[in-house]
Amino acid sequence: MKRVKTLKKRCPDKTALKPMEIKVIGYEVLEKRAEKTGTSARIYVPKSWIGKLVRAIRIER
Repeated sequence: MKRVKTLKKRCPDKTALKPMEIKVIGYEVLEKRAEKTGTSARIYVPKSWIGKLVRAIRIER
């Protein structure tokens, strides 16, 4: 069986390399540091946010 490599396209137009202004309307905001877990990272939010639509915005390069 041949193993197929998946190519990950990361920032093909380099937009993530420069800061941008993003306007967001919401109800609460948390500022947290993402924690390493295995091969990825995560942030924890309050239990009351379970089932809610949440957006995370990276604010550091």
